[in-house]
Amino acid sequence: MRPYFFAVLLLLVTGPGARADLLLDLRYSDSTTSKTVLSGDTVTVDLILRDPSDDTFISTEGLGSGGGAIVVSGSAAVLPVGPVVEGPGFDPLFTAPGVAVPRPGLVNSVLLGPFLPFPAGLGTTDVLLASFSFIATGIAGDTATLSADVLDPAHILVGNETFASFTDLDSILTDLATTPGNFGSVTLTIGAAAVPEPSTLMTGLLVAGTLAWRRRKSAQPQ
Repeated sequence: MRPYFFAVLLLLVTGPGARADLLLDLRYSDSTTSKTVLSGDTVTVDLILRDPSDDTFISTEGLGSGGGAIVVSGSAAVLPVGPVVEGPGFDPLFTAPGVAVPRPGLVNSVLLGPFLPFPAGLGTTDVLLASFSFIATGIAGDTATLSADVLDPAHILVGNETFASFTDLDSILTDLATTPGNFGSVTLTIGAAAVPEPSTLMTGLLVAGTLAWRRRKSAQPQ
């Protein structure tokens, strides 16, 4: 039986207003939040649970489970590619496919368990949950916004839960549809493919012409 009285005590001590800064954030692998890519490029984004003020006891309790979903909006197409990579505090043996309730824009999700007996994120206020890779396609000028979200907006499932008091952090975050301020996002723009410079194009045509002339000459009867 879970010690729910600890969760109640935690709520009494911290209060709902004190958790306003808890954030399920997204960053590209180079720590930026916007990027211009070519159609067909692969991008990687990190899903991070941040608690800068340490008012949900992540640093003292760590996470017993973690996870989240990625939703997309915009004119560029974004498709998941490759496996989801667990954060350093999680064990691949405890990784499950995302079980988020289907919703518009959902492109990927994941549920994680820590490498016991060491809770993920213990001693920190920023926990890297997982890294997701996507292929972006579209025409020049198309854009897309990738946003973090909880696994299940109805909070039937627990995606992010503290290790010691079993506090459900997803219910504090709620979900993107109702509290967008608690969720980070990254944007991407499809750039135009580089056009060869006139000198480069002329050199290429000259080489192609020379090769064609040699083929024709070698094919003539001697």
